[in-house]
Amino acid sequence: MLLTGDGHVHSEWSRDTGGPRSAAAGRMEAMCRRALKIGLPALAFTDHLDLTGWVIDPEDLLDHLRPLVGDNGLLIPEPLDLAGYLESVERCRRQFPELRILSGVEFGQPHIDADKARQLVDLSALDRVNGSLHTLPVSDESGALRSEPITLYRQWPAERVIWEYLAEVRRMIAGSDVYEVLSHIDYPVRYWPTGQEGPFNPRVFEDVFRQVMGDLAGSGRALELNVGGPLRPWIPQWWSEKAAVRSRSPAMRIRRMPWPATSTRQWQWPSTSASAKAVSRRTSGPADSARWTVRLRRRGFVFWLTDSRARASL
Repeated sequence: MLLTGDGHVHSEWSRDTGGPRSAAAGRMEAMCRRALKIGLPALAFTDHLDLTGWVIDPEDLLDHLRPLVGDNGLLIPEPLDLAGYLESVERCRRQFPELRILSGVEFGQPHIDADKARQLVDLSALDRVNGSLHTLPVSDESGALRSEPITLYRQWPAERVIWEYLAEVRRMIAGSDVYEVLSHIDYPVRYWPTGQEGPFNPRVFEDVFRQVMGDLAGSGRALELNVGGPLRPWIPQWWSEKAAVRSRSPAMRIRRMPWPATSTRQWQWPSTSASAKAVSRRTSGPADSARWTVRLRRRGFVFWLTDSRARASL
């Protein structure tokens, strides 16, 4: 079975792992070793780059982030230690020459923080820049504070959180061109309050999800299929359908995302059919998996696939 590379991996240099002086120290090296063991050909270490703080409820905090929260509940993220991060990347490239290792960041809210980022890092020098939306403005006022969906579910009706998130993603696509891949389009679905609302029904939001995918496809960028949690087959299904329509026009053809040559291994990004087959073996619904796997194979599109197994064993 052909395995795809993992295009969204966090090392000890990301805030959510604890940092390089925590128990997460050495995580990058351990993940490279694990990737080789399970047969992954490539890893992209896209560590967090978040520059604007957000209001967070105490129950939503990871313990190691508590010192970053002020009395007003505002979490101010520590800046990415780019020098330390890049030194670790180069060390792992020397230590694991048979593994293709890409540098990168997961840039949170790039449409509001691009100017700040340019003062800290040359994004064009990185192999990958993933764009992510983690926070939403809590009001329509200019400069409003922001919060994550998990917090907003306690303040807004659940459906509003999804609608607002998707509207902000559309603004992020239109307002920033510094990233190549849109990460976890389903981010707020992770925290959907099933106990109060019942299971999440994507059909309620289908039209807007498809509009977001259409915007992204029209911009020539890739959609990540994030399988760090439950696989949601409707995402690659709707993406393949939207991307197919967009790509019929030469001006809107979907760009393929080759891995830059950063090691001695010669490897090309696999086709969508290979990616889909690799994922479908890990789903719980064979019939659903077969349907969207065949659909993706028929379309022949490439989308960004993350594979959680390199992370799962750490």
